[in-house]
Amino acid sequence: MRAVDRIWIATAVAGVFGAMTLLPLTADNSYLFPSWLLIAVLCVAAVVGDRLGLAKPIVNGIQILLAAALAVSLAIGPGPSDVAWYARLVPLLRSGYNHIQTEAAPMSADPGAQIILMLIVVLLFLIAGIIADTLEKPAWTLAPLLALYLIPAVALRTDVNVISFLVVVVGYLAILFADGLNSDRR
Repeated sequence: MRAVDRIWIATAVAGVFGAMTLLPLTADNSYLFPSWLLIAVLCVAAVVGDRLGLAKPIVNGIQILLAAALAVSLAIGPGPSDVAWYARLVPLLRSGYNHIQTEAAPMSADPGAQIILMLIVVLLFLIAGIIADTLEKPAWTLAPLLALYLIPAVALRTDVNVISFLVVVVGYLAILFADGLNSDRR
């Protein structure tokens, strides 16, 4: 297993765990599976890109394009049917934004809000992956992982349970463990 493989797999584990920190915000956890699927696809894209010898910024660009394409594809089903398939994401995001502003946590199910939560998880996963792999600063991945924890910690009027923080810590430790293994291999 290559060093890049270990870092991206550990970052994917951190992203999967980090996605669970947003559970107190919504009564509908349907954002989890698409988030996990997108994280897996982007992780595979990074590993395959490295195996093909592509430059890291090119791999990151491919990941961003894949994330955008998959977000559009997820918006096709629940999006407004009177809009063309490629333009359904924007109205869905707008309705999700309005839903988030008007609903109290835990929010009821809304396809737009679920896509927003999914995009937040995937974006912060990508940021963590870019920091860990492209910038080669795995210790700095704590910032995007803590951002996932801070979203419900700041938004909720009640205390956030300790488990939300612990899943972030476990994800961060997975990244540091992978970096330690990579350092030992060098």
